[in-house]
Amino acid sequence: RRRAYNLIRELSLKSFSEGKHLKELLKSDERVRKYLSAEEIEELMKPENYLGKARDLIRRVVSRYEEVIRSERS
Repeated sequence: RRRAYNLIRELSLKSFSEGKHLKELLKSDERVRKYLSAEEIEELMKPENYLGKARDLIRRVVSRYEEVIRSERS
């Protein structure tokens, strides 16, 4: 997991410094391609595949906030 994190960090920094899209760097990196196909990378990079979790996260945060407010009023 740590190696994966470091690889993504390295490629993200390279993406920023070279003005290249991270997806293209992932698809051209042999270390990544050892585990993921180009199609899998394409699918992982689609915003709709990870933004959908934002609603659940927001609901959890709001719910927890409401619990705290109720407990403070009691």
